[in-house]
Amino acid sequence: MDDEFWMARALLIANKALSINELPVSAILVYDNFEISYCLNSCYIYNFCHAESNVFSRACFYLSKNFLSECTLYVTLEPCVVCFSFICYHRIKKLVFGVRSGSNNKYCSNNIKVKSGVLEKESLKLLKKFFIV
Repeated sequence: MDDEFWMARALLIANKALSINELPVSAILVYDNFEISYCLNSCYIYNFCHAESNVFSRACFYLSKNFLSECTLYVTLEPCVVCFSFICYHRIKKLVFGVRSGSNNKYCSNNIKVKSGVLEKESLKLLKKFFIV
């Protein structure tokens, strides 16, 4: 399974957010091609619960922080500055996202591998659906 497989899975999960009138963003945490945790944004339910913070909360409930350093995080939208700080804190090995958000993150810290633009058109199409409806 490759980055496109996991991003396609993230898009399927993000699509569910539309049915609850939530911004269609999801995050999946993967270790050695095994899905550890996935979450949606829940900002309309709670004040600040981005998909990334949700996925880390869930994963840390079951796993030690040290384990997360070998994981890859897949997100349909580029993480905001706060979520990127969570990524750095948990020392995620690799970050893969679909659409750039313009948050201008500095990805050089903590030796995190970053791959952007994976299924970008599909991610953008889903976001446009939310804002057009």
